[in-house]
Amino acid sequence: MTRRWMICVLIELSMSMSGCNGVPSRLALPDGAHRVPVNQQPPVPPGASLSVDGACP
Repeated sequence: MTRRWMICVLIELSMSMSGCNGVPSRLALPDGAHRVPVNQQPPVPPGASLSVDGACP
């Protein structure tokens, strides 16, 4: 009984450790491809304000 319990604990421990390899998983699309969005907007710097006349900077 103790031997079976110890084997189960070791198997569960090894399975849980193999899932935590320290590297976050990459997002995958439904087709399995890993793509990065192209049109990412840069973050707005703090203190930046929108122009009220609608003109482009």
